[in-house]
Amino acid sequence: MIQTPTEVVRQFLASTTNPTIVKSLVAEKTVESPFSILSRVHDGKIVYFQFMEDTFATAASFKSGGSSIFHSDPNGKEIEI
Repeated sequence: MIQTPTEVVRQFLASTTNPTIVKSLVAEKTVESPFSILSRVHDGKIVYFQFMEDTFATAASFKSGGSSIFHSDPNGKEIEI
C-alpha cells in the first residue's frame, strides 16, 4: 500500500500519546525531547526526510548514574551534571 506523505506524518503522530516524550525502557527514565520533521515532496513522493531531535536529552535517559562534566564555552567554566 502506498501512503501519501500527509498520511505517513499523521500515522506517526497518532502512534504515540505525546510525541515529545522519550522513555528509556532499561533505565526507566523519561525525558521531554522536542523534535521537528523536515520533508520535501515531489510528485506525491517524499524525496527528502530529516528528523531532528534533542539527542542530548534523549541520551540522558539512558544514563544510569554518576556525574558528567561538560565544557562547551571556551571562555566559560566546566559544568558538572
